[in-house]
Amino acid sequence: MRGALKPGSKLALGCFNPKMSKDDVQEMRPVACTAKHHAEFVGVYQAPDISYAEFERTPLRTHKACRGLIAKYAKLPDDGNMQYRAGTIIYHPYAEQWRDGDRGVQCFLWVSDRTLTRSVKGAGAKALPIT
Repeated sequence: MRGALKPGSKLALGCFNPKMSKDDVQEMRPVACTAKHHAEFVGVYQAPDISYAEFERTPLRTHKACRGLIAKYAKLPDDGNMQYRAGTIIYHPYAEQWRDGDRGVQCFLWVSDRTLTRSVKGAGAKALPIT
């Protein structure tokens, strides 16, 4: 399994074009990070050991944590401006998985106002300017 998730691997999450229905993501279509895209996987947030009901009641906590991962991934300060640089798309465990101890939330950065044509990993403020 060593190296199975390294960049370029068919198993690794990379860049995507979300298919949207109003404000809901219907599908995440994978694309090369050099192709036009609007979303990119940035990491997994380990949510705290709280009830699933509490987790669902506090979605802003999760989105804020994912913005922190975006900041680290893109080499940006994790401050109040992150919400103006990129949105977040999250995929979290189902209730049964949560009860079994899975707290891993997949975090994706999302930009709707422009098209990306490269990964934002380490790219700083030029890739994700305040808008």
